[in-house]
Amino acid sequence: SMKVDVGYSTSRLIQKFLIYQVVLTSISVMAFIYKMDFFVNALSQPVIFTFVVVGFVSQFAITGALILVSFWPKLTKKLIFGIAKLLSKVKILKNLEKKARGLEEQLDIFHTSNKELYHHKKTLITTFVLTFLQFIAMFTVPYCVYRALGLSGATPLDMISSQAFVNLVSGMIPIPGASGAAEVGFAAFFNGFFTQQ
Repeated sequence: SMKVDVGYSTSRLIQKFLIYQVVLTSISVMAFIYKMDFFVNALSQPVIFTFVVVGFVSQFAITGALILVSFWPKLTKKLIFGIAKLLSKVKILKNLEKKARGLEEQLDIFHTSNKELYHHKKTLITTFVLTFLQFIAMFTVPYCVYRALGLSGATPLDMISSQAFVNLVSGMIPIPGASGAAEVGFAAFFNGFFTQQ
């Protein structure tokens, strides 16, 4: 066992997820600006419009919550201890005072670890760039399938933009509902590309 502190390991996971959320949301916004006419037409369908609104709101809400937790220690402590007190009252958490000391220690480690990362700007920028490239590679898959089927006419950028929106729509919906949302989103945004020629 490596005995890594819970606060340290949690901070690393949250930092990676925060970068993931920021990059995904940024790509989706850029895709919407690039293909605005196409998306406005697709959003005329009430079901798709609802999915996209829920996707955008949830992405921004989660990103905002992660930023708050990462950079406002006092607020984070109030939230965590508030939840701990609630769990104690309903008898789910026992020995609150004893566990509170350990919890506070881990929260301090968590916020110290966050500060350490943001002092290493090269690592931070590298992580953003690699996450961006990871998304672009994933979003290129539909275009590869499209070309493998002998279809042409759509550009890789069109496909990347559409896949970014599909990910945005289905990303915050819990499994197994996410698979249905991904199918509905894919059908809405890729229907015009995958046609018989």
